[in-house]
Amino acid sequence: VETAAASLETTEAASESTGERNIVLETTLSAEEIASKEYEKTVQSIVDSYANLGIAEVSGYLNVRKTPESFGEVIGKLPKGGACEILDTSTDGWYKISSGGVTGYVSSQYVYTGDEAKKLAAENVAERAVIDADKLNVRSEPKADANVVEQVFKNERYDIRGQQDGWIQISDALADAAGQGQNAVVVPLKETGGQVNYPIEYQALSDEKSRAAVTFDLEQTASQISQAGLTPVAYISAFRDALYPSADNTAATFYRDSDFLWVDNDPEKGGKPWMNPFADSSVAYLEKLISDAAQAGFTQVILGDFQFPEGYALDMIDYGDHDGDDKNAYLASLRQQLADYAQEQGVQLSVLLPASSLLGGGTAPWFGSPAVLAGEQLVVDMRASAFGSGLENDLVNIPDPSADLSNTVRTAGSALLQQFPDTQLTAVISGSSQEEIDAQVQALEELGIAYILAS
Repeated sequence: VETAAASLETTEAASESTGERNIVLETTLSAEEIASKEYEKTVQSIVDSYANLGIAEVSGYLNVRKTPESFGEVIGKLPKGGACEILDTSTDGWYKISSGGVTGYVSSQYVYTGDEAKKLAAENVAERAVIDADKLNVRSEPKADANVVEQVFKNERYDIRGQQDGWIQISDALADAAGQGQNAVVVPLKETGGQVNYPIEYQALSDEKSRAAVTFDLEQTASQISQAGLTPVAYISAFRDALYPSADNTAATFYRDSDFLWVDNDPEKGGKPWMNPFADSSVAYLEKLISDAAQAGFTQVILGDFQFPEGYALDMIDYGDHDGDDKNAYLASLRQQLADYAQEQGVQLSVLLPASSLLGGGTAPWFGSPAVLAGEQLVVDMRASAFGSGLENDLVNIPDPSADLSNTVRTAGSALLQQFPDTQLTAVISGSSQEEIDAQVQALEELGIAYILAS
């Protein structure tokens, strides 16, 4: 990274000044011991500079979002071990934080606080490069004409691995992932809520509404992942989209007998129009996203939020001529249609579903069992949040999903293997510590289930 557009994030110990004269005491400490004590003093000053310290505990990066919602716009990232100032904890499940000039919200389950945060911070104080430019090229060698292998963005932080001739060598997350035995990277092309993270070119109005403030080059991203020996996988949120249907109303759901977009919460809370699964324009938009992924070099696509709307006033949604259709059967046929289209484009398609709904939990958004969407591959959300307050029935007994995450994925995984013996399963997991993650990975490997680690 060119140092002209990056700075080293350091915090110096505050100088001490008093009105008393200086007193020099004879010491028997070695130079190494003196340096060690000075380092400890500097570390403590850094820790003490935070009024309410938070430390990110994730395997990769923790998203900082503009709003306290899982589909909120991503405005920054915290690396593993990254520090932040916690500004507010009043929103359930979220912390409002500030770090590196960015203020936003992070999921509280991935942040250590209090004495544990201070202990981790003291153990992990390190000099990092902070990106000052809006967008900065990362090159393969410390030369201005070397190949661009990646782009980094303003206020992102990276561990420094070395410095040479006015250049800083930063950590390579892809190489680290490959070295840790990972075999794929999932990239969110379109997130829950409708934000598109690459410079899509489809329809001018919808592109303007849906495109993220900071985007990445789709082809370059897929190429970087492949060059690292990993498989590039695209994630596309299907119908939980608040942006595209507000630009193209032919893809929207409406209140019965009205021209008002149907929303899944009160207008005072912002209102979130959904894409209508029956609409031809909705299907065409998904095909556009799949096509873009394929042309960029992605080999697999995961569709999330593949369902009908959920929330308030469901009986007031007007599906027109499709009101009386078998909606569960329609979703199954649409999944097959999109899978066939993806195959023609040279990519493999699967659907992401919550484990609880596949194991006897709520199935309202699919108007029947979502098992009809399984296909040859199925991605299953096995995070504790996917089970709500618990799931106890004839298939599984998970009264407290977060109490023992490894037992949760082992119990759910065993039941799903019996239900889908001929389907290739992949589990989505997460954890607040490496120990929790390792235990879940071990349980899944024993079952022969692949996994995706969500950060």
